[in-house]
Amino acid sequence: MLIAGGVIGISAGVAFHLVRENRASHFNDIGCEVSNGVVSGPEADRCQVVYNDIQTNTRYAIAGYAGGVALGGVGLVLLLMGGGGDAAPSSGSTALLHCSPTLDAVGLACGGRF
Repeated sequence: MLIAGGVIGISAGVAFHLVRENRASHFNDIGCEVSNGVVSGPEADRCQVVYNDIQTNTRYAIAGYAGGVALGGVGLVLLLMGGGGDAAPSSGSTALLHCSPTLDAVGLACGGRF
């Protein structure tokens, strides 16, 4: 189920990314520009609205991609660990997964014992 959520999340990311690219193309076509964070163009109000759409869709695309990778990754780990079935684990089996933030770079390090 988590893997399906991951696919949906990545699909949403792709959809928002495509909308963002369409809006960015429109932004350029109507002669809008951004310089030092200031939006300008022949129709400044219209340019600002399109620019805001671009920024919103960028955020949604990133959230879709990140959520999709997170859900899909957790689903894949659980599947590989044998967590996909309904059967109760046998009394002699142990599975452990531990993740923690890395200190030398932005990221996450995980280790497992099966």
